[in-house]
Amino acid sequence: MANQSPAPLPCEVLILTALPVEYQAVLAHLQDVQEITHPEGTVYEWGIFTGQDRTWRIVVAEIGMGGPTAASETERAISFFHAQIALFVGVAGGLKNVKLGDVVASTKVYTYEAGKAAKKFEVRPVVWPSSYALEQRARSVARKDEWLARLDNASPNLTPQVYIGALAAGEKVLGSTQSSLYTLLKANYGDSLAVEMEGHGFLAAVHANHTVHGLVIRGISDLIDDKPTADAVGWQEMAARHAAAFAFQVLATFTLPTSDSTSPPPAPPAVWNVPHSRNPHFTGRDELLEQLDQHFALTGQRDPVTTRRAALTQPRAIKGLGGIGKTQIAVEYAYRSRGHDRYVHTLWVNAASEETIMTSFVALAELLLATELLRLCAFLAPDMIPEELIRDGAAQWSPLLQQAVADLFAFNQMIGVS
Repeated sequence: MANQSPAPLPCEVLILTALPVEYQAVLAHLQDVQEITHPEGTVYEWGIFTGQDRTWRIVVAEIGMGGPTAASETERAISFFHAQIALFVGVAGGLKNVKLGDVVASTKVYTYEAGKAAKKFEVRPVVWPSSYALEQRARSVARKDEWLARLDNASPNLTPQVYIGALAAGEKVLGSTQSSLYTLLKANYGDSLAVEMEGHGFLAAVHANHTVHGLVIRGISDLIDDKPTADAVGWQEMAARHAAAFAFQVLATFTLPTSDSTSPPPAPPAVWNVPHSRNPHFTGRDELLEQLDQHFALTGQRDPVTTRRAALTQPRAIKGLGGIGKTQIAVEYAYRSRGHDRYVHTLWVNAASEETIMTSFVALAELLLATELLRLCAFLAPDMIPEELIRDGAAQWSPLLQQAVADLFAFNQMIGVS
């Protein structure tokens, strides 16, 4: 379903691409994807990516080629979604040291067309730096081979290398090493590893939003003179996949820096064990979903995107004949709530019978490593819990969990299960 609301879904990461092949390479790494349309018409895809320490909410857009377009679309997306991280991911032509399929993460991007048009063109370089924190994370990821696992053996006979260095960007497609543009680049921007068309505009917009961390990541799709041949045999697709794989490994291991040394430690990762994928064709039932949201809201809460502290003690039944979509409604509510940050944790319990309830609690215990929940399960079904997992007996269960399970059993017996 498309979301055309002026209030977008929460988002920490913005990823922009210029070409369809780049866009598809990025989108392949996201889950629970849904479309969002900006009031001015820009179409984004919003999705989830789970890293090592947290889950990122990411929006992706294909914006077309060129620096001015990149600048305006970057500014629009940052203002709309309030993203904290911005990446430009795509392909580039190799200039120095690199080979086809390698990846370059930018330390800086030169605007190579900046200068004075005198009798002889006088270069006046404009340089846009990448985020220090993202550059450092990219260096760390480049020193290891873990990112290659995200390629899923798409290139079994190819081991791409990662370079951290300068890029050159402008409005021209460089197609020959005999061109005046190539001569200009080698004479004045000799440390540039690759040339592309959007990084300068992208980082200029990021620079104007000082709280946003920005980085350009490019896969090498041609070596200038061989561009037509390289494009024809599929190097753009290959290079785009490599750039996207590296970008998502950077995200998987990245932690947003904080300038406040007294800030409290980050909250533990949210727990999510919903066993069903979201139905991309789900439609309707808005009134019922709104009733569920109002029922689970705490007294006095009116903001629909305020994080809720608990919904455990407020049971609600979705009743009806088998096959009418009760589970799909529950799944849709869970995903909508996650997208709007309504709850910190979402725990799914199979309540088809007392046995499935207990099995679900055992699985949750393993997931949470929660001794209180283990003790509670041990009390209710001692034969199902290995003795070595039970500590200090079952005399000090959490009153909240104890009451929640008591409510669940009583509610289940009252309405029956279907």
